Amino acid sequence: MPPAENMGARMAARHLRRSFPSLTGMFRALGELRDIRPSELAVPEAVTRIVIGQMLSRKAARGIASRVAAAGSRRHERHPWELSAAELRKCGLSRRKARTIGEFAVAYALAPERFDRWQYLDYPGLLAEVRRLWGMSDWTACMLAIFHFGNPDVWPVSDGSIVRAASLVSECLLSGQVLEADLAAPYRSYLALYLWRSLDTGFWANGQAKAAVSLRRGTGDAVDRQLAMERP
Repeated sequence: MPPAENMGARMAARHLRRSFPSLTGMFRALGELRDIRPSELAVPEAVTRIVIGQMLSRKAARGIASRVAAAGSRRHERHPWELSAAELRKCGLSRRKARTIGEFAVAYALAPERFDRWQYLDYPGLLAEVRRLWGMSDWTACMLAIFHFGNPDVWPVSDGSIVRAASLVSECLLSGQVLEADLAAPYRSYLALYLWRSLDTGFWANGQAKAAVSLRRGTGDAVDRQLAMERP
């Protein structure tokens, strides 16, 4: 791996270990993250995928997204967000999600330059823009900011998986203390990635969490020494 690759993720991990020394064992067990970078998708494609994926498992979301893409190809190479509500419903989307994509498609067709400017907005600005669109929420803005625009410092407070993982962190690794996500700034998105990974990998069920507790309780001095030696 080239030395410069994942440099942002490494800096984030170093900062998180310093900010949350009690979670050092968890961060180590979960492994190295990849850098958060902007995607190459067009904004409408990113919005469509995010809307499809809301409150669905990854497998279910991919299945629906694949059917939506295939339907667009069959309709004279139309973009997925240009499908009718009925066509989207046939692909497995709920009525609300189909309307959300349809409403966005209308807004995008009327003023595409408005959405092209999203990449230059800070997170509060993006959040305000997303909230103006029917069916879109703070969660939508968070996912766009992290996974499409590559913002390293967004905390998805309304994400159900993050709420669940943060509760497990509090109960199992922080002796009941609340996880203060703001301590992760300017790398809150990376903290979220670690929490999502903890759920995806079964960290809480396969014994790794107990090992992380042992590290916290038994080798705190060693961890402190290692952190002190690390360079920012």
